Amino acid sequence: MPRWFRFALLLLAALSPRAAAAHGVSPGVGDFLAGVLGLLTSPADVLSWLALGLFAGMHAPRPAGWCAELFASGLVLGLAGARAGLLPPAHALIDLTPFAVCGVLMATALRLPALPLLMLAGAAGIIRGWHNGGDTLTRPDIVALAAGLALTGYGAVVSVAAATGWFLRGTAAWRLVALRAAGSWITAIAVILGGFALRR
Repeated sequence: MPRWFRFALLLLAALSPRAAAAHGVSPGVGDFLAGVLGLLTSPADVLSWLALGLFAGMHAPRPAGWCAELFASGLVLGLAGARAGLLPPAHALIDLTPFAVCGVLMATALRLPALPLLMLAGAAGIIRGWHNGGDTLTRPDIVALAAGLALTGYGAVVSVAAATGWFLRGTAAWRLVALRAAGSWITAIAVILGGFALRR
């Protein structure tokens, strides 16, 4: 069996909906640290802020920074809504929407005006916070949990966006091609996970 095929199988197993829905944070970890780790232990969470950061980095520095702030704010709103019982359990297809949209926009090298870009960032944050709220119902301190989640979300998006902006400063055309290829991979992963979700 070719090495690349075995790697692809392992990747699909790691990104399966069952694995993506589980947050491997130990119950003994404090609520703030659980929030910090919440966006780092689930593949779907990692892909969401990674895709948003890459796409935001294709834009000017100021709106890219606002994306990180809107994403962090959305995380808190989504978490609060889920914990208050205002939102039903998040469906797997809804979870996949933010990074699927970012992947398509990256693959087509389509840059958005500031307002739609910020709306996308806020929606991505709300959806991820909504998902995390359903997975952390046993955590008593929602303030500490939200603070840790927002801190990680902001730091992750702003770091990836800054790195992407620096990467695209070069004049070589292959840089944009590489970013578009990353967008196509993100889109493909979203489609595969969406297929798994529909079969459940």
